[in-house]
Amino acid sequence: MFGAVSGKTLVLHAKEHIENQTSTLIRLDISSYYPNVTCAHVYFVWNVVLGCPPPVARLLTELTTFEWHLPQGAPTSPGIANILLASIYAPVCMVSNRANVKATTWVDDLIFSGAAAREVMETVRATLASNGFRIAPEKREILGPRDEKIITGGRLGRSQVRAPHKKMDELRAAIHRLAIGSVGDDDLERYRMNLAARIAHIGSIHKGDADKLRRQAAKSRVRLE
Repeated sequence: MFGAVSGKTLVLHAKEHIENQTSTLIRLDISSYYPNVTCAHVYFVWNVVLGCPPPVARLLTELTTFEWHLPQGAPTSPGIANILLASIYAPVCMVSNRANVKATTWVDDLIFSGAAAREVMETVRATLASNGFRIAPEKREILGPRDEKIITGGRLGRSQVRAPHKKMDELRAAIHRLAIGSVGDDDLERYRMNLAARIAHIGSIHKGDADKLRRQAAKSRVRLE
């Protein structure tokens, strides 16, 4: 588990799947996860998983739910969502281990990579369904060996997590717009600050990719700050 876990980052999450960069990768999403985490689920977390006595578990359930479900935006919600998922995820982990499939989660984003990744999907579906959840069909993505694989904003390179090609192309185009003077004077400073921030974000994924963009800007005599 990587989402909302101390010390875990988007890049570390993507890095878990580097070894399967040339294999199959499947991304699944739990449909409306927070709204479907009910008071009963939350009570189960406090009472059964964490061992709080019933009066305490009831009070904590009331304090951490809103309108009978887990609320979006509450600081307690990601942790509770993670604990609930961990408590029901054993069948998925067991099948993944047997199939030599790497399985990770970012809250409600479920990632599986490996040659046998497709074999895990039915267990994931059945495990979620038996606990009142389902996979969002419109967000299901199956990527083959030659497909670009992007996980939580990072592209799986041969040996490192890199910036996605699309993001790099967008930023190169943005630098070019500045270089040819197609940004209006009224928008120039805001545009420049936004571009610098976006390049800094690329740097948090892969320093070398950000350096390439900065070199392009310098060569084009574009000031980023």
